[in-house]
Amino acid sequence: VSRVKYFMNNIIEAITSQNAVYLYYEWASATIIRENIFENPSSHYDLYCGMGYDPLVAAVDASRNWWGTADDDVISSRIFDFSISSGNAVVSHVPYYLGRYNRTLYNPRANFWTGTLTQNVTWAPSDNPIVFSALVVPAGIMLTILPGTVVRLQTAASIIINDGGAILSRGTSADRITFTSFNMPANPGDWKFIKFQEG
Repeated sequence: VSRVKYFMNNIIEAITSQNAVYLYYEWASATIIRENIFENPSSHYDLYCGMGYDPLVAAVDASRNWWGTADDDVISSRIFDFSISSGNAVVSHVPYYLGRYNRTLYNPRANFWTGTLTQNVTWAPSDNPIVFSALVVPAGIMLTILPGTVVRLQTAASIIINDGGAILSRGTSADRITFTSFNMPANPGDWKFIKFQEG
């Protein structure tokens, strides 16, 4: 049975050589790391996610933290995850706080989608939606994709429509809806699947 693990409301600072937080094996699945302060400019990584499990089972929710910087590229470089090694966990670190004492949340990837939808959503061509990890459409929720939209899925990403959920994806001969890889150029097997799940 998978258990959700929590690591919240901590200050991790002044670590000079090792990884600040290391998730190993089963800890890297179904983990929530939120409301923490990471200020370790001299450590190897602020968050290192271990190997040995299926990254599709659950992404690590590392949103709502302060990472010592508001630069998304720097934050990404300080998280060792699936983007660096395909046997490791998938980590979502957005949105994040803009300062140690600044509770403003920032999402530089507003068009990135992951987790479980909580309300009906419509994607238009101008939205350029990118699916990061597993996106779940639960019962009672509809995902509508308008003609001409290109949906890009990152490595190992998937869209799962649960029993009672719905997806309306109806392109036209002139404006097709495209599901493709986030990688350029795209290669077969870059992303996982669109799955209709019963029960």
